[in-house]
Amino acid sequence: MERKKFTINKRLDVWNNDPNCKGRKNCKDLFGREIKLDHYNLKDQYGWTIDHVKPLAFGGGDEIENLQPLHWKSNLEKGDSPHFCKRL
Repeated sequence: MERKKFTINKRLDVWNNDPNCKGRKNCKDLFGREIKLDHYNLKDQYGWTIDHVKPLAFGGGDEIENLQPLHWKSNLEKGDSPHFCKRL
């Protein structure tokens, strides 16, 4: 599946919708990996992507409530598994 491209506004909305990231330049993702706001879509130590909490493959959508910032390695590990959920 082709990776979706998100606008900068959507990226900021996703970042700020996470209570651990809101208003910060760096935070920890669901797996405890440190991510930095300005490392979006980079495959480096602090790189992150936008993850679908409920994967598209299982009927999830692009609503802000279904999106979360996730370290790119965490996103690879999670894949399309429906058994992971957003941090409460």
